[in-house]
Amino acid sequence: MNQLPEIFDSFAEARKNGFLAAKEYKDQGHVLIGTYCTYMPQELPLAMGAGIVSLCATSDETIVEAEKHLPRNLCPLIKSSYGFGITDKCP
Repeated sequence: MNQLPEIFDSFAEARKNGFLAAKEYKDQGHVLIGTYCTYMPQELPLAMGAGIVSLCATSDETIVEAEKHLPRNLCPLIKSSYGFGITDKCP
């Protein structure tokens, strides 16, 4: 039972496709608004003609860069997300 089901193989590809779709959307001149939680009323950005993308900290790889600007004791979710933004690794 040390193996994951085969469906897990497709997750990395699906994640990559999501990033590419967001980049293409932005490259077409559309605005994307990132939200951290589901409490954000989606009607607001949609009424402005903007798309919505969920922000999440999927990796700790960018935390080191974020900690050059943010306190080390800050929430890792915030540091990771901020790090993705400042390193231009987030669409």
